[in-house]
Parts: sequence; structure tokens; C-alpha cells
Amino acid sequence: MRKKPNTPLLLTLILLTGASLRTSARADSLAGSLAAVEVGNAAVRTVKPAWNTAKAVAEVPAVAAEVVYLPMGLLEIALCPLPGPSLGGGLRNTGRGLIAPFKLAVTILRLPTRLINGIAVVD
Repeated sequence: MRKKPNTPLLLTLILLTGASLRTSARADSLAGSLAAVEVGNAAVRTVKPAWNTAKAVAEVPAVAAEVVYLPMGLLEIALCPLPGPSLGGGLRNTGRGLIAPFKLAVTILRLPTRLINGIAVVD
């Protein structure tokens, strides 16, 4: 004859197994949500240094564009007898154009340190 299974014991095992699976699922979801919070905190800490780094990189073309003031100022000085261009404006633009390459060199030389400082802030 076939032996009858012990129903209460089987039900108890099934309930305990299901409860432990549910508990581990809760622990996994809690660990996942804690990990998501940590990732969010890391992202928030990264935004300001990344923004400062982007501003430092974007500063290079803006400073490089100031080199155009040199020929523009010289042209303005040459055309100052005509109505419109003035000698003062030409001298101002020429001076700005003469300083521009040095500003560009300083900006480019400062760029690596600004990038490293942005990375160091994140760590």
C-alpha cells in the first residue's frame, strides 16, 4: 500500500520556504534601493565638478576667438581717417588682440589642473 503524505508537514515546509523567499526578495529589493540611493548621491556629487570642468573646456575657444581683435584693431587704426572707425577703438582692439595669445596660453596651461581638481573633488 501506498503511504499517505504528511499534509501538515508539507504545508509547513511550503509556507516556510515561501516566507524565506519573500524575505530574501525584500532584502534584495532593500539592497537594490540602497544601491540606487548611493548611485544617486554619487551622481549629485559629480554634477558640480563636471559643470566646472565643462566651463573650463568651453573657455578655451572663447579666449582663442579674442586673437581676431589684433587684425581688426590694426585695420581700424588704418581706416581711422574715414568716418566710423576711431583711433581709440583701434588701439583698444589692438591691445586686446596683443594680450589674447598670452591669455590663451595661460588658459590652456591651467586646463589640466582644473580638470584634475574636478576629478579629485568627485573622489
